[in-house]
Amino acid sequence: MGKKSEAPGLVLRGRVWAIRLRVPGDLVAFLKKRELGYSLRTKDRKEALLRYAVEESKIQREFAKARRDMAKAGASPTPGKETTSHIVDKLSPARVEYLALLWFHNEERKSAEGDLRFLREHGEAYAKDQAGDLGMDINSIREELQGHGPYEEGSYANGSVQETLDKFLEAQDIRPGNPNADWVRQLKSLLARAMIESLERSIQRLNGNPFPECQDRFFRHVNENVEPPEPVENDLVQGPSITKLLESYLEEKRPSMDAKDLYQRVVRWFVQVCEDKPVIQYVREDCIAFRNALERTPARSPVMLTQEKTKERSRRSDRAGKPRSQKSVNNALSTLSALFKYAEQNNLIHFSPAGGLVKKDKFDDDSSKRKPFELEDLRRLFSAPFFAEYANRKDTEPLRHWPFPNATFWVPLISLYSGMRLNEICQLYTEDVETLEGIPCFQVRLEDAQGQRTEDKRLKTKHSRRTIPIHRELLALGFAEYVEGRKTAGARRLFEEVPMSSKGRYSDSFQKRFRRLLDSLDMKDPLKTFHSFRHTFRDALRAAGVTTEITNVLCGWKESEGLAAYYGNGYQMSTRNRAVKQVDYPGLGLKMLWK
Repeated sequence: MGKKSEAPGLVLRGRVWAIRLRVPGDLVAFLKKRELGYSLRTKDRKEALLRYAVEESKIQREFAKARRDMAKAGASPTPGKETTSHIVDKLSPARVEYLALLWFHNEERKSAEGDLRFLREHGEAYAKDQAGDLGMDINSIREELQGHGPYEEGSYANGSVQETLDKFLEAQDIRPGNPNADWVRQLKSLLARAMIESLERSIQRLNGNPFPECQDRFFRHVNENVEPPEPVENDLVQGPSITKLLESYLEEKRPSMDAKDLYQRVVRWFVQVCEDKPVIQYVREDCIAFRNALERTPARSPVMLTQEKTKERSRRSDRAGKPRSQKSVNNALSTLSALFKYAEQNNLIHFSPAGGLVKKDKFDDDSSKRKPFELEDLRRLFSAPFFAEYANRKDTEPLRHWPFPNATFWVPLISLYSGMRLNEICQLYTEDVETLEGIPCFQVRLEDAQGQRTEDKRLKTKHSRRTIPIHRELLALGFAEYVEGRKTAGARRLFEEVPMSSKGRYSDSFQKRFRRLLDSLDMKDPLKTFHSFRHTFRDALRAAGVTTEITNVLCGWKESEGLAAYYGNGYQMSTRNRAVKQVDYPGLGLKMLWK
């Protein structure tokens, strides 16, 4: 901050210098302001001092003009006298939109003239530097709307979005009966969009484009020359509702069945809390209310508990139920944020009100993460009577008391020695077991052996497509003979007895059966599930000293970043086979199951 004797009112707002001068007491009532100020739009103090003289004289001229206008109007200079505005409890959506468009039109009239004059007086190089400062101002507005504090850059004399709203309403002779009313929040959101759009156009003008393109289509028909038409209730510039937006998103993105189900569920919850409104009408407070509802609603409750419903529930003394985990809350918030981001990318909104809502604790040790199986767990599992009974059975004995006997025996062992996901194993075709370079391998892919896309296979990510050598322990257990038997029988899939669920996965029914098997063996740790085999395999690779790059290839994870990942054809099968051979579980002892 500058010395008062040198430049009174020179202040640092965030990183940018500004001038703020107190309005003389005899002018407060007439100007309806207690101070005037402008951003000096520079982070350099020496440059700010040069601009200060120009802006300070401008403010003094405004004071002089105000005194002349006050004298002409016959107003008495009564310091501190407050003006009386009309108290407004409710405004229609059409009137709210009209006010935002009116503010934008008035702002553009000033900005268009000022930008072109600035360009003429200071030249292109200085104008481009000014445009860069405006880009910082846009980021600050977005941060304020996402709850990261007030807008401190001072690109406008009226400062933050909230200050812009307050002063605009005062100029329109409007005083909200409830500062948190829906129409007030909606107007604030639209004014923020107007501020951003005006800054975007200023940036284009300062970069030499006198006829800037519209970035936010809400303002496409309004500029410095075209005033907004008077509002008509049936002619609102609203766009699609959030449920219609979801339909467009699902049709364009075509997510997996699981993701589609999650999006539909989250939007259904969101509508319960915030109603099904046009996307542009949602503001930050709506998304925060949704987060609060998620946190207070029990995990399996079909209805979101708003604050009012929570009070009613407590009066009825209902059982609260198991609370929703923070991971579940964060998943829902991330899903909602992705949907609003899609709206932003399609110019339906200018910024997402749902960004930055996820709560993360940097000290959280992720207690919900699945655990690997310990050696004792593996011993207990593979010593279960079923495994010995299956290994010693005759082919004519189908073990009828086990719904999926072949899968129950082989699928856990395959995952233990390959790290494959449950659904990747259950969907394997018999032709997905191939010999490459003399090495028996699993082919994890979406296609059949002829390269045609199959209808019943799915992969988690594009990196999941991979080839994994078959571990010697599986071959010792007779897996090659099992596969040959399935091929001889004309089976298309390795485990045809495992049915596909309504969600398009083979793993759903097997997962439930495997959970019952663990429970029957008194292995009831909820963090130890079938997916624990994948963690166990990863630990075995780590213990064997297998490099991260080869581990990523075997497990179907994204390769390390950098140009090196894009060169060559990847690791040879012999290299992968050496890594798989090193996977060992000392003390497990499966010889009793060998053929």
